[in-house]
Amino acid sequence: MPQRNIFSWNSIISVLTKLGYVDDAVGIFSSMHEHGQCSWNLIIYGFAQQDRFDEALHSFVRMHGDDFVLNEYSFGSSLGACSGLKDVILGAQIHALISKTRFFSNVYMGSALVDIAALQVFLMMMDSGIEPDELTLASVVIACALKEEMLKK
Repeated sequence: MPQRNIFSWNSIISVLTKLGYVDDAVGIFSSMHEHGQCSWNLIIYGFAQQDRFDEALHSFVRMHGDDFVLNEYSFGSSLGACSGLKDVILGAQIHALISKTRFFSNVYMGSALVDIAALQVFLMMMDSGIEPDELTLASVVIACALKEEMLKK
């Protein structure tokens, strides 16, 4: 590429993450002189899609700590990572962040939050020794399936 800029780097990172080459994408990301909101979101998404949830959340925290504006992509991927880790505490913290933004009523966010809420209730039941019935299990499965379907669109 004769002239490399953030847009061309982001395009490369996007292709690499979609193909599953997250480590290569991180290498490009690390070599960039500047990162944008899109660059961060691509890295978070890439980690989350490859079930590298800890790394996705670490990147989300770094993005937030570097004062980048979080958006529906940042939140969606990070909530997905919380679900993958079954980390309802961090999920609740991210939910609190979302509630302070215009994305609170976003359908994509709502789907991810339903997944976190269903998982949280389910885990609280299990911790309390309450045996889940078929309805409870079906609700958790449906919430996860709806989230998966929303992510495909």
